[in-house]
Amino acid sequence: MTDDSPKSELAELADDWREARDEERARWLNLKRAIAQAARNGVPEVQLVRETGVSRVTVRKAMGKDGGSAAVDGPELRQLKPAGERHRSDES
Repeated sequence: MTDDSPKSELAELADDWREARDEERARWLNLKRAIAQAARNGVPEVQLVRETGVSRVTVRKAMGKDGGSAAVDGPELRQLKPAGERHRSDES
């Protein structure tokens, strides 16, 4: 048996928020990859901070200089899941 009733406004807003959050995360990953590439091309950290408007710590993390995480070169460890496959622990 399927429920053909329309989604509530609240459910629609939650879906919109999840889509925006997932898009923001994807764009953030693109920025971190671009920072890492620019650093490999010799752009100084100070210039990367100035151009991106993010903190120096964030720039260093993207470059793999945070003392633990690798630079953002390969696929992201945590893949974004479609809304129907989310778990409560994924919500932030």
